[in-house]
Amino acid sequence: MAQAFLERAGGGRHEARSAGTAPASRVHPEVTDAMAEAGLDVSDRRPRSLERADAEWADVVVTMGC
Repeated sequence: MAQAFLERAGGGRHEARSAGTAPASRVHPEVTDAMAEAGLDVSDRRPRSLERADAEWADVVVTMGC
């Protein structure tokens, strides 16, 4: 969700990657529905694992301690 919102807010000026240490096998339907209500289509997105290359690529890394 955060990646999609940043991409929209950044208007092509910024890139984002979203990844996790234990990603789900799919984007949950509730997320797809909520994002559609906000005007964002995330139905083609797939959760992915966090890789070292992602952190090395980034200027800023935001983490969640869940």
